[in-house]
Amino acid sequence: MKAPYKLGITGGIASGKSKLLSYLATIPRIYTVNLDLYGHAVYQYNPRVVEQVGRVFGKECVSKDGVIREALGKKVFADRHKLVVLRQIVSPEIKRMLVETFKEVQYKGGYDIIAVEGAVLIEAKTYPMFDELWVATLDKQDAIQRILKRNPNLSETEANARVSSQITDEERIKYASFYYDTSDRHTFDENKVLIQEKLREFQKKGILDQSVKF
Repeated sequence: MKAPYKLGITGGIASGKSKLLSYLATIPRIYTVNLDLYGHAVYQYNPRVVEQVGRVFGKECVSKDGVIREALGKKVFADRHKLVVLRQIVSPEIKRMLVETFKEVQYKGGYDIIAVEGAVLIEAKTYPMFDELWVATLDKQDAIQRILKRNPNLSETEANARVSSQITDEERIKYASFYYDTSDRHTFDENKVLIQEKLREFQKKGILDQSVKF
């Protein structure tokens, strides 16, 4: 059975990756995966990860229910080295889960594309698992304002630290076959036109079935 085409979707925090994934989820023969959900599962249900997080970052970052993400976030977003260490703990488990998903979707059949959204596909060295990478770009100040709107308990300094802890869009674009600007200068409907052009290219290349409408 032919393996589905693996499409990675990445971008900085608050860049609107999930909006694109939600749109792709409405299109037949495209299977969608949000790696944030895999991360949540690892933090909650993987005892090895929970134990390591507690040992490396402090007992205040874990509880009987798993990792306390808010407490952990305050530590790692303020220190890029700690963020790298956390990624080294968590990423192997997420990659393992993703490989299993790829196998299951191929075995199940009925899908031409697996679209996977992940914030750190490049930083976590996950991008080689994909046939193609799309990047959602967003100006740093726009990202900070969106974070503050979404998380009113955060200070502007904390929001800035979260954005600054990531690689830049310029770095991401080096890995991308397609990227689009998600700032308020563009509506999603405008970006959707670009995305649909890419999907039509997939149809011409035989990646996505010609009968699929979007």
